[in-house]
Amino acid sequence: MREQVKGLMASLILIVGIGFVDLVDNGVASVQFYGPSGTMSSDHVALVSIPCKIREGDIIYAFKVKGVTVYRCVSTKNKKENKK
Repeated sequence: MREQVKGLMASLILIVGIGFVDLVDNGVASVQFYGPSGTMSSDHVALVSIPCKIREGDIIYAFKVKGVTVYRCVSTKNKKENKK
């Protein structure tokens, strides 16, 4: 039973990519995402969608959970300043 639950959870969560924040301006972050297959794409992400304060040079992760993109943060700078 536990293996079935783990398999279900793995199918619900998909890593979309690792993103490097290029620019933060007017409530939007310009992010370069690198996908698991080596693909690269640029995207504009509303800051309200990101669960922490970010700055240029920070790293965010994008996941798909039940078809919805969710962002998680990893700071390349002082982590205490990165919290909301």
